[in-house]
Amino acid sequence: MPLPSLLVFANTDHAIITWRYTQPIADCVGFAIYKKKAGQADALAVPLNNRIPYAGQKFTPGDQQPSTEWPFQRVLWSDFSVLTGDQVQYMVVPMLLDKSQQQPRLNADQHNASAWSPVVTIGTGTTYQAYFNRGMVSSQFFARGLTEVSKQAGKKGATVKSVVTGPDSPLRSLLGGALSKELFALLDGIIADGKTQVYGALYELNQTELIDKLCKLGKRAHIILANGTGSAPGSKKKSKTGDENAAARKTIKKAGVNVYDRIVNASQHFAHNKFLVITDTGGKPLKVWTGSTNWTANGLFAQVNNGVLVNIPAMAQNYYNEWLQIKAAGGDYPATFINYNKAAFGAGPRVWFAPTPAQADLADANKLIDGAKNGILFLIFNPGPKNTLFNTLQTMQSKNPDLFIHGVVNQDPGTGGNKLILFHKGKTLSSNWDDIIAQNIKDNTSFWTKEPKELVTIHSKVIVVDPFGANPVVMTGSHNMGPKASGKNDDNLILLFDPALAREYAANILAVYDHYRWRYSVLNKASKFKGLQADPDWMANYHIDPAETKFFGW
Repeated sequence: MPLPSLLVFANTDHAIITWRYTQPIADCVGFAIYKKKAGQADALAVPLNNRIPYAGQKFTPGDQQPSTEWPFQRVLWSDFSVLTGDQVQYMVVPMLLDKSQQQPRLNADQHNASAWSPVVTIGTGTTYQAYFNRGMVSSQFFARGLTEVSKQAGKKGATVKSVVTGPDSPLRSLLGGALSKELFALLDGIIADGKTQVYGALYELNQTELIDKLCKLGKRAHIILANGTGSAPGSKKKSKTGDENAAARKTIKKAGVNVYDRIVNASQHFAHNKFLVITDTGGKPLKVWTGSTNWTANGLFAQVNNGVLVNIPAMAQNYYNEWLQIKAAGGDYPATFINYNKAAFGAGPRVWFAPTPAQADLADANKLIDGAKNGILFLIFNPGPKNTLFNTLQTMQSKNPDLFIHGVVNQDPGTGGNKLILFHKGKTLSSNWDDIIAQNIKDNTSFWTKEPKELVTIHSKVIVVDPFGANPVVMTGSHNMGPKASGKNDDNLILLFDPALAREYAANILAVYDHYRWRYSVLNKASKFKGLQADPDWMANYHIDPAETKFFGW
C-alpha cells in the first residue's frame, strides 16, 4: 500500500500531521487531510482548508478551499485550527487528477487512504507544561490581521508596535497564543490566592500587564531585576551602567514589590535569566517557570518563544537557591557565585546555572547530543560564532549523515551578515530575513498580503534529541547555547527527559522550521513555484528519505 504510515502529535497550540508513502501514487496531485473529534462518526469528518490556489487561478488574499479542492502538495502539515483540550483524529487521502476534465477536477483515492490516526489531545502534560506563542509577525496571518485592524479603525496606521504594545485584542492574543495566556493566568491565580509568593530573576521587563500583575502581588513578589542590554528600548547606544528597565523598576518598587537591582556591566555580561519560582502557601518552592521568553511586549507577541512550567518541588528549590546566589552577588560576579554553579543541580532532570566554570554546562549538553540515535530538532537565537551547540550539531551531522538534524538559527541583527540560518540534514542555508518576506518573493507571492518585517524572529532556545526515540532529551531555558551564555551571563539550561514533552517541543520546532524553509525554497526556485500544480510529477520531489523514516520511527 503506498500510504501505510501516518503520525500525529501535538502541543497546546497545534497538531502536526505527517505521512509516508512507499512509492509515488499514479495521478496524485496532492492530499486531503480529514479531521474529526474523538468518537465522532466518519461521516462528520471535515477536510482541512488550504490557502494556496492552483497556478494561474484567480485569487483574493485570505481565500481558502477544502483540501479536497486545493490539496496539500506536502507530506507534513500543521493544523492551527484546533483548540486546547480538543481530542481529534486525522486521516490522509490522496487526491487524483481526473484527466477527462479540462479544468482540474479531483477524485478521492479511498483505496490508498490512511487509517484514522489514534486520538491526539491538544494540550500539555502535568509534570511539565510547555507553552508556545505564534510570534511570527512576518507572516500572512498577521499581515491580513493588521490590514483588518487598520480598516476597522478607519485608518492605515496600525503597526506591529501598536498591536503588541497595545491593549488586549484578538490579533495580539493570536500572536501570544497559549504562552501569553498561561503566563497571565499563572500570575492571576497567584494574585487571587492571597498567600503564594514568587521569586523571579528577569532580564527585561516592559510588558504592561505583567508589570501590573507584579504590582498587584506587591510584597509577595521578590524580583531580581537586571538592566537588560544597558540601554533603553529603541536606543542605538549601549551603556555599561545604563538601565533598560528603569521605568518598570520604578513602577513595581512604588507598588511594594521587593526589587533587588542587578545592574551589571552590559558590555561584558547580561543578567539574562527569565525564571519565576512559585511557592506553596507555606512559602516552600513548589514549581518554576522558565524558558526563552523575556517579560516584554516583543517577547510575548513578536518573537518565537517558549515557556515551560516544571511542577517538581526539588527543581523549584534548585532555582530558588540560585535566586539567593544571584541576590547575594548584587551587580557583580564574585568567585563564590561562579563556583556555586560548577555542577548541575538535580538527578535525572537537571539544571545548569551560568556563569559556570570551564563551560561544564555545554560539555553536558554535548554529551547528550552525541548520544543521539535518530535525529535532533532545534531553534536557537544568537549562539555566537564558534564552540556553540550549533557547531556541535553541524559536526554531529557531518560525522553521522544518517541522523535527521534540522532547525533554525536566528543571528543577532547586530552581528550583520545572514540573519537566518536553516539547517537541514547537513545543508546550511543562509538568508537575510528581508529576502523572504512576501513582497520580496515577487513573482511567486504576488497574490499575498504585504508583510511587516522584524529583525529578531526566532528567540526560542531549545534542542530536542530523539523526540520519537526511546530516550528523548529537551534542552531549554534562557541559555543561548554558546560560550558567552556559559561563561559570562546569568543563564539557566534545563535538561528534561520526558517523551510527551519532547513531542510537544518537536511539534513547535517543525512548524516554525516549515514556515521559514518553505519561503526560502520559494525564493530560490522562483521560476518553478506559481501555486499548486495540476501535475502528478510534483511527487518526484518527495522521495523516501531513510533518515526521516528512522527519525519518525516508521
